[in-house]
Amino acid sequence: FEGRMPSALVAADRRAEDHLGGAILRSGESRQPLRVAAHRIALGAAVRDACVAYTVELRWAVEKSWRDLALRVGDAVLVSPQLWLWYPEAGGSDVEVRFDLPPGVSVSTPWAPLSEGTEPRAFRTGARPRDWDAKIAIGRFENVALDVPGATLGVALLEGLPPADRGAVLEWVHANALAITTAYGQFPVKRVQVLAVPVGRAREPVPWGQVMRGGGDAVHVYIDQTRSLQTFMNDWVLVHELSHLLHPYVESSGRWLYEGLASYYQNLLRARTGRLSEQAAWEKLHAGFRRGIRGTKPQQSLLEASEAMLRERGFMRVYWSGAAIALLADVELRRRSGGEQSLDRALAALSGCCLPSARQWSDRELMRRLDALSGSDVFMNLYRRYVHADDFPDLTEAYRRLGLRATGDRTLQLEGDTAAQALRRGIMAVSQ
Repeated sequence: FEGRMPSALVAADRRAEDHLGGAILRSGESRQPLRVAAHRIALGAAVRDACVAYTVELRWAVEKSWRDLALRVGDAVLVSPQLWLWYPEAGGSDVEVRFDLPPGVSVSTPWAPLSEGTEPRAFRTGARPRDWDAKIAIGRFENVALDVPGATLGVALLEGLPPADRGAVLEWVHANALAITTAYGQFPVKRVQVLAVPVGRAREPVPWGQVMRGGGDAVHVYIDQTRSLQTFMNDWVLVHELSHLLHPYVESSGRWLYEGLASYYQNLLRARTGRLSEQAAWEKLHAGFRRGIRGTKPQQSLLEASEAMLRERGFMRVYWSGAAIALLADVELRRRSGGEQSLDRALAALSGCCLPSARQWSDRELMRRLDALSGSDVFMNLYRRYVHADDFPDLTEAYRRLGLRATGDRTLQLEGDTAAQALRRGIMAVSQ
């Protein structure tokens, strides 16, 4: 520290203290052990221009589940900075982090690099809240920069047994990132960390994916690297996770909104890039809505279902109610404006005003902002109608306007007049 020292250092996760191997204060030639108590490294008083040195033992933090704070993958470790990064107790969270690494060892972070290139070693952690989690990869792996309109994706391809097909994984990531740009012409944020983590044979090509916002925007995908490129291209998980970046971080009670938007766009965007036919995309949406209807409990509002989703495993109700609301909003915006307004354009305006965002939003706040940006009352009307209701959103009129006739739980007949066909195709077309 230059000048006055902070009174203490703290970590974002209380478990960090369990892995602290010791800390000393170095000032000139003096070395003074520091006391750790109440999850704080106390630094004492009236010390200036000194250095705090501490060690962290992560060996016992490494687990076998990708949901844990630390995970060993081949010759690398994925670890949350909440376990090892101790910040000044007071003041902002933006600090400079420099890595001094042996030859052949790489690092991947969601933080903003202080230099260009595929192997930066210095970063700024940014002003996002400290309790927003992230993962840092450190070890022997390859970093690759992929450019798409409006953004650079920093892809860390970790090692696996057998090794992943490098070209196939990068082509898959690039194709899905390009799919996001069909919403309104460019990627919603300028920089994204992508961790591609091989986990071996699994029931699905991508058994787990998640978005993290700590220090920056990141998407992590855990992949069965034995699958073919075509199998990955047919999968929905990565485009779903990338779709979360179309809006700010929404609090957990708004799961219906952020999972719904991603479920809606995972089908639209694949149709726009030719990976699904128009018929298949509408039928996948229809099948999801039917699952959502079957998963809707009487006398439980959508908000209550969102809050209880992980505990009660009510994914279908939450995801597909939100997707139905997204479809209703899209159809109504296009209808009112004669095609001049749409959900795509509302999200484009949201990107222009509000991304990236260093705070958490409520579902109500985001719906209100989308109304303001689209010059409508469509979003809040849907919010008031369905978020506190116990019924699945009524799609009858939307299906009529779109010329969709259900012939089964997974099948549709595409019918309707010229207006219906134009509305359907406008939704499935690349946004202009």
